[in-house]
Amino acid sequence: MSMDDIQNILASANRFNAQNEITGMLCHGNNVFLQYIEGSEVAVDKLYDRIARDERHKDIRILHRSTGNFPRFTNWSMGFVSSYDSPVMEMLKEKTGINIFQVDKLDATEALSIIYRLKDMLDQQNIIER
Repeated sequence: MSMDDIQNILASANRFNAQNEITGMLCHGNNVFLQYIEGSEVAVDKLYDRIARDERHKDIRILHRSTGNFPRFTNWSMGFVSSYDSPVMEMLKEKTGINIFQVDKLDATEALSIIYRLKDMLDQQNIIER
């Protein structure tokens, strides 16, 4: 998948998410994505159905699902980070001990921890695309 493809996905996600009061973050690396989505249960289900029908997506897994949590990404319709960014990769290596983006090896607790740490790191460094 090219960066143009990813930019198209992000543009579509930002429009859809803004219209449906969904927020979150998309992480990319090694041709794999890790996505955190938050919003009403109906809106998130609608988005998940849309993602599942999209032929660009393969082997989709839900690592964690919960209701009633306070939103963490209130100012982000869909943030984006890539493991090709040095600060992101350094954090991932520190957290996981691996040198490549292997989200398929993460359990739900690890994935959430990485997402939250990335958000905090990027908020502090103000290097995120929104």
